[in-house]
Amino acid sequence: METTSLETAIQREASVLEELLDGQLVGDRRVFMKKGSLAAAAMAMAATWFASVTRTKAQTTAKSDLEMLTESFTLEQQAVNTYNAAAALRDSSGAPLVDGAVLSVAVAFIGDHTTHAARFRDVIVQLGGTVPANTTATTLDAFPPGPNSQLTSLPGILRYALAVEIFAAKLWYQYAKDAQDLRVRRVFADLAPNEAAHAAILRAALKFVVGTSTDHDNSNPGKAVVPFTQLSFDSPVF
Repeated sequence: METTSLETAIQREASVLEELLDGQLVGDRRVFMKKGSLAAAAMAMAATWFASVTRTKAQTTAKSDLEMLTESFTLEQQAVNTYNAAAALRDSSGAPLVDGAVLSVAVAFIGDHTTHAARFRDVIVQLGGTVPANTTATTLDAFPPGPNSQLTSLPGILRYALAVEIFAAKLWYQYAKDAQDLRVRRVFADLAPNEAAHAAILRAALKFVVGTSTDHDNSNPGKAVVPFTQLSFDSPVF
């Protein structure tokens, strides 16, 4: 996990958050959401995670490093396909359900997940494994939307995307602990915080742009939005 790469990712996500919330926040709420807050939280979380997973003895798991990598490669591609599908959804009048700053977020996340898939592919190749064929599937079959995350409205789309990002963040963190090869541990530890940052941005969209509750709603905007340092306390809500 190269620091420069991590810093670039954090700056990019902070810029996405700032664009999303431009004009939505005033006064002391905007102070909280400035770039430095997200960047500091994400950087501290990433540093803590990487230090912990490199010191933690690998957990017992039924999956090999290559199995974890190939599963994750496919899931990242499915996430790309899901965001693309959501961006194309229209309401009954033909108007897009996702547009404006929220569409910019979706486009940015598509780029991130495409990059993540490439990172997993590279490590698979380094280990001498076989890269799975590219998939056209979405996450919808594996993770069907629940009653509050139907892809028929912007809040539903955001809630579904939030659940996908939390699921990925938790899984990558767990796989970073389970992996045997240091290269595999590094890639999972590097990407998990980025998924958590995605979750923070989606919570901000739900709370401040759409004006509805998040999965961890709280009167304190900070507790409602920022990435959690202990993902064991978090859970995806499809």
